[in-house]
Amino acid sequence: MIQIAYVVEKFPSQTEHFVLNEILALEKRNFKIYIIALKKPKYVLNIPELEYLNASIIYLPNLINYLLLILFKNYKENLRFFRSSCSEYWPNIKIILKNLRYLIIAQYFTKKLKKIGISHVHAHFAFYTTDIAYLISKLLKLNYSFTAHAQDIFLNKENIVKKIEKASFVITCTKYNQSFLNQLTGNRYCNKIYHAYHGVNLNNELATIHHQNIFTNGTIHILSVARLVEKKGIIYLLKAVKMLLNKGIKIKCTIIGDGPLSKKLKFFTLTEGISNYVEFKGINTREEVFNYLTITDIFVLPCIIASDGDRDGLPNVLLEAMMMGVPVITTNISAIPELIEDGKTGLLVPERDEIAIVDAVLKLFNDSVLYREIVKKGREKVVKNFNIQKSIDIIEELLINNIDTDKNYN
Repeated sequence: MIQIAYVVEKFPSQTEHFVLNEILALEKRNFKIYIIALKKPKYVLNIPELEYLNASIIYLPNLINYLLLILFKNYKENLRFFRSSCSEYWPNIKIILKNLRYLIIAQYFTKKLKKIGISHVHAHFAFYTTDIAYLISKLLKLNYSFTAHAQDIFLNKENIVKKIEKASFVITCTKYNQSFLNQLTGNRYCNKIYHAYHGVNLNNELATIHHQNIFTNGTIHILSVARLVEKKGIIYLLKAVKMLLNKGIKIKCTIIGDGPLSKKLKFFTLTEGISNYVEFKGINTREEVFNYLTITDIFVLPCIIASDGDRDGLPNVLLEAMMMGVPVITTNISAIPELIEDGKTGLLVPERDEIAIVDAVLKLFNDSVLYREIVKKGREKVVKNFNIQKSIDIIEELLINNIDTDKNYN
């Protein structure tokens, strides 16, 4: 049995279900996974798939977190003198303190993992989880790798190049990201940067549930599931809802998710007089999201490239909506066109364009033939190209080819 350490920021995570899916799929292929979790979530909504998890979870203890907080997060008062008197050296001091913190964390997990005998270290997201995975791999004299997703690529360009240089291989979740990373590194590492879609579990019974009623009582039920941050473009959905209501269209819009823009978006619905037609549901369980999809007519996710350059890769919720027979309206940025072929598997609109969203909604509302065709072809596209087993084939081969055979315990 091949034993792999997976370094993640927190586990389980309601918004990173793809990590759990990946681990479960690898376990079915005879991998033993040890999850290195840097944080324990404050609360966990119901995740039924956790009952099938065999992986051992090793958390960073609260005591170590507390000591690190004292040493490396509350040091501002004590170090103001150094910053003012040694300003030219301050950036280096800050980096040294950060690296020392990471090393202490890595040493703690290394001590645990030495007793186990793992063969490889892998991390998700190219932020500090990857830094710690690298340190663990150096301490254990193993190869390490990581999976890069979205923000950790587009807002982390300088740092991610260094991480790629050190890794035995890198996985990213879209072809767009793979091309971006190759361009960023001048194609120096194209032989070790791979793409593997997150994919969906086609054996999951939730993925076989389809919504039944379409435009009940002449009302268009719109759903969006997203973290409420700029790059999700939810403000443009709300502007489109207002325009549709002004046209006399019956609309019920449900938004699932939370985030820093929550208050601003809710305030917009109040000031624009559409709060009675828009419901913010906060964070919901996956089962609750699937239940909403069964009564949804159109799924809208108007992603944008944010002002700081951040953007989505390929949101998994698009795959899930399409699997359940809900047509998708989204934007033509980043990797989304890898899934959505405009007019065939969904509708693509330009970013930051509420008028285009309105037109797309009305197109689906007024053309039942197009609606049914998009539903059919959308689901076919997911089944054919986004089966998680295809992705696991790639990941499995990469792990096997990069393990330390001397530490491959049976």
